[in-house]
Amino acid sequence: MAQSINPNPLKRFRNLLPPPPKAVMKKLHPLLKKPVRFVPFDFQRSAMEPVMQSVFKETFDDGELEFLQGKWVRFEISDLQLHWNITLGEKGLMMAPGPVNADAVIRGALKEFVSLANQMEDPDTLFFQRRLVMEGDTELGLGVKNTMFSTEFTGFPLLLIQWLQKYMDVVEGT
Repeated sequence: MAQSINPNPLKRFRNLLPPPPKAVMKKLHPLLKKPVRFVPFDFQRSAMEPVMQSVFKETFDDGELEFLQGKWVRFEISDLQLHWNITLGEKGLMMAPGPVNADAVIRGALKEFVSLANQMEDPDTLFFQRRLVMEGDTELGLGVKNTMFSTEFTGFPLLLIQWLQKYMDVVEGT
């Protein structure tokens, strides 16, 4: 009997190679999301507050964040099972741990918040399609949404948001 010749010898070789990075990232993505919610709050705050204060410094200095004075907004990142309570402090935006009686809640998946921060999608579309959900004080929530969308990110925050967008494009397949 004649032995059949494999018309594509590279096919066998490809099966020995590890999967492409995109495939690996898609499989790892759900696992990478889980531990984020276990990061201690003090570490989250020490990372987030300086970034928020830097990004929104001009907005704060111009008094455009006054609408947040004495108000709390909770950002819930549903796929990370993570939330942040944010208000206006003496130096700018600040975070508080634990349960806070939020005046407004903005909820959605990480991908939607990254799209909003990156100005990749119209914020109204994200809300109308219910990919981002706002509850509570609508005027406060709209003020936050409009401020986030009109702020230009620069430096490290811009690089971080761009990296997150590329990561989300890979793992979400967009």
